[in-house]
Amino acid sequence: MMERLTVSRGERTWKLYHLSWYINILIVLLLLTLALHFYIELLLGVGSPAEGAWNATMMSIMVFVAIVLLLGAGISRYQARLEGQHLELKLAIKEIGERIESLKK
Repeated sequence: MMERLTVSRGERTWKLYHLSWYINILIVLLLLTLALHFYIELLLGVGSPAEGAWNATMMSIMVFVAIVLLLGAGISRYQARLEGQHLELKLAIKEIGERIESLKK
């Protein structure tokens, strides 16, 4: 895996991570807004009891999906940081190897 890491790939990983993070946060905010809408309808008691059950179900689903998306965002952040650390290690090992070769000469 470390052989595939390059500086340009590291930069691209961080750019994609930031893009996906902001998109993910926007989706989470949208889901929480929709959950709030269903919660307000539930509190106001609009409609029949079946509609109240529907509102409660939809609110729960929206909150659950928002939590799952936030967990996914955390995992992608961890993966991007891990890849960046691997790149730093690869470059450090390469530099040490080059220094050893120069000392042998």
